[in-house]
Amino acid sequence: MASNSAQSENRRTKFTLYDLAGTAKAYYLVDRIDFSQVEKVNEPEICLEIPVIKDGDYQVFLSPTAREIKGSSQPLKIVGLKPGDFGKFYKYRPVTKSEYEVLTDTPIVQTDESVFAFATANLLGGNLNLAKYALASTFDATLMAKHSKALTNSEVNAMKQSLERVIFHPVVLKAHKILDRLPINGNISLVELLEILAKYKKHAIVNIQALQQSYKRQGIKRIPGQRDEKGELWEPYLKTDDVHQSNYGRILNLKMNRNTAAINMAIAHSVTLVDAGDRHQITEVAGTLATDLKAYKSYSVVSDGELNIKALNLKFSDKKLFDLLKAKGVLTSDEEFDFRREYELDLSRFPLVPLNPHYGSLDGVFEALAEIKILDRMISAQLKAVSDRYTDEQVQELKKHYLSKNYYLNFPTTADYSNLQEALYRGQVGARVSHKIDIGNHDILNLGKLPPANQFLDKYYEIYDRQSGDRLQKPTFAQILDREVVIKHKTLSKRAKISKVDELMKPLVDNFLGLDDNGRVEAILSRVGAKKLWRLLRAKYQGKNISKAKFVNALTLAKMKLDRYAEKLYAQKISPLVFYIGATGLLPDDMKAIARTAEEMMAQYANLKFSKQERDGLYFEVGNTAIGICTQTQYYSIS
Repeated sequence: MASNSAQSENRRTKFTLYDLAGTAKAYYLVDRIDFSQVEKVNEPEICLEIPVIKDGDYQVFLSPTAREIKGSSQPLKIVGLKPGDFGKFYKYRPVTKSEYEVLTDTPIVQTDESVFAFATANLLGGNLNLAKYALASTFDATLMAKHSKALTNSEVNAMKQSLERVIFHPVVLKAHKILDRLPINGNISLVELLEILAKYKKHAIVNIQALQQSYKRQGIKRIPGQRDEKGELWEPYLKTDDVHQSNYGRILNLKMNRNTAAINMAIAHSVTLVDAGDRHQITEVAGTLATDLKAYKSYSVVSDGELNIKALNLKFSDKKLFDLLKAKGVLTSDEEFDFRREYELDLSRFPLVPLNPHYGSLDGVFEALAEIKILDRMISAQLKAVSDRYTDEQVQELKKHYLSKNYYLNFPTTADYSNLQEALYRGQVGARVSHKIDIGNHDILNLGKLPPANQFLDKYYEIYDRQSGDRLQKPTFAQILDREVVIKHKTLSKRAKISKVDELMKPLVDNFLGLDDNGRVEAILSRVGAKKLWRLLRAKYQGKNISKAKFVNALTLAKMKLDRYAEKLYAQKISPLVFYIGATGLLPDDMKAIARTAEEMMAQYANLKFSKQERDGLYFEVGNTAIGICTQTQYYSIS
């Protein structure tokens, strides 16, 4: 044990802990205790043990000679000091606002080593939110711009290095932009504004030309056609012409992405199909009029937490919408309603997300989505080449005219370059890092771990033609729909490994195929309001004759209801949370969780499987849910 050879008087300071929006979260008094050097003793390494004054306090040990920063709300044990090392202890005591304000003689030190040390120690302890709040509280705009959205292991390490550089080499602060306060944006959030526009989408039209001029593309520009092995472009033999030559369009929908901080806006156009050669109009396809088709243009209003559209130029047909936007401060108080006039909404004025959001519990959400996805994939595999409205010949005719079974235009598209590496070299394409945010549990990291339905079928089942007795090679769910078959479990080798994904999927697939009456499929279909399919499945496996048309109809209806239920879960539980995390670099404050690396997760939960990219991610446990954040490379066309 070492003692201090010399101690200075305690120096007391104070600082306010702000969040990234400039809201005061807590007030701290800080006591600093210096020691000049550790006594020269014979031990090669020296240990210091420092008790905590009382519950709720936090302390940080900082030694510039040992390059050591360590913090805890528990007693600190510092190992590895050598004779001659010196440093200091910071003791942080949270106080009320009134207690803080009474201490008028105590200096306020927002941009001080003690605040940077508080940020660093909390970052090392996995308290990502608290670390970023402390960094924001230093008013260091340079570091905030660089690290506020750090969400993966490598990004957090970069933030740690920047903080340590400031602490151990404070001269670097001279090159940083230091504010005198955090700017507070009192406007409604962009999310709230877009929710209003989505609700009243029938009462506003968008100037498309102005939109395209202010739009910053964040994806690859795609053009109609396909490329052959040599990279040559083969264009479709059909094209579309706009029905109405208007500079305005109506917003079809505004949707948040499921696993990135993105909001996409779709605008619909009425189009006709025409021959690419002589431009004659195609008026009928598969016995149906083709004169009222819709083409959809999608714009990313926000991608990866960055605004891509500077402004929206709108005309309003409903004064109630105009008055609502005026009351929310979106339009200025002196502006008057005029249905002839175009109003410009400067989107950069609004913070992306609301302050202090609450997203509710995630318990059971992943499991519900996983079951729906498994069942949906089996149904989709059966419906791949059939329709409940059209005959097989009609489906082929629709496909020939680039129309889906739901009568949506579905032209093949390809990138506007033939070779990605060449496009990158020539500057046609750029690359950026995107944060991918997923949910899972302690056994399955995310929904991406679920294999395709036909792949799982081939792994665990043998299917025989009932008439010939021949075993079907590479069986598919579509074959089960099209012919009378006998389904059996496949005998697996002793070396076959059964994963937690397999354990989740197999009871559902068994039940769907009629091999196990465990009630799993019935429960899911009942939940989404599609029990008709379960009744037909049960009748089919009892040997009753069910017409293909009736079965396809029930499958189609069930898929629609499964998709609708999943979309509702994402819209209510997942997408807003994903957007908040990606846009702010934070977890909501009511989700108390420590940031953990992939190695730490694997050490505790052996069933989790991580890809190479996922190994650099950070993970948060919220109840039984694991929120995972990793990076992916996104390419975009450069105009």
